[in-house]
Amino acid sequence: MSHIPYAPWMRGNRALDLVRNADGPTRSAAPLTYYSAVLAVHERLAGEIWSAEAWVDVARTKLMQGDLEAGENALCQAGMMGTPDAEAPMLLAEILLETERTGRARELLLNVVEQHPRIARAHYLLGLACRDLGLAEEADAYRAALAIDPKLGMAWYRLGNHLSLKREWTEAVAAYREAIRVDPENEAALLGGALAMNRIGDPEEARAYLAQLRDMNSELAPLLELSLEPRKPVPPGVRLRPYGCRKKDEGKGDS
Repeated sequence: MSHIPYAPWMRGNRALDLVRNADGPTRSAAPLTYYSAVLAVHERLAGEIWSAEAWVDVARTKLMQGDLEAGENALCQAGMMGTPDAEAPMLLAEILLETERTGRARELLLNVVEQHPRIARAHYLLGLACRDLGLAEEADAYRAALAIDPKLGMAWYRLGNHLSLKREWTEAVAAYREAIRVDPENEAALLGGALAMNRIGDPEEARAYLAQLRDMNSELAPLLELSLEPRKPVPPGVRLRPYGCRKKDEGKGDS
């Protein structure tokens, strides 16, 4: 998250007027100015009653500065004012995920998707929570997000990862392709897609993805020098040996 500079001139009535009168386009057009004003007003009105929306603005500002604790406190203030908006619990869920309080994040997100079922990002975040908890509903959450917003590239990428872990390579390739179609510069999706394509016996397209990735990020060149040998598709149910495990070692330690 990028640091937002605190503008010393953003004090007093000027900052207060900017925050009170700013509409959506104003916030989008000059976010640094707007959020600097939010901090100034927060400092000026500390201890006074704010609206839930104002507390969410403070939280968003603190999160953009990387101050998770202050952001969480502001969101709790918004929650105590009974904000009906999904923004506050979603931001809080992101903090909880970042600080590894995944169970609580999942509870919040389940409530959000129940009350606001058409918010794609809420379903996506729920998928992340399920991933961290090892729950099978992870894929369903990503698919729900994509049904609402097919251009949510990270949901396609995460779905590809989930399917790869289940060795459902063909479906994983399809998900990675969608992630790359939405965002051609998604380096993680290019790498995941290349590895999955190699698994289904398509090394040429895999190499094309790696070449694209190498052109985008030369620092990855040493990693990408590993050759992709043609592989036969792995039959369903076949257990692959971990790298470095000799065939005669298989089964050792099994009860």
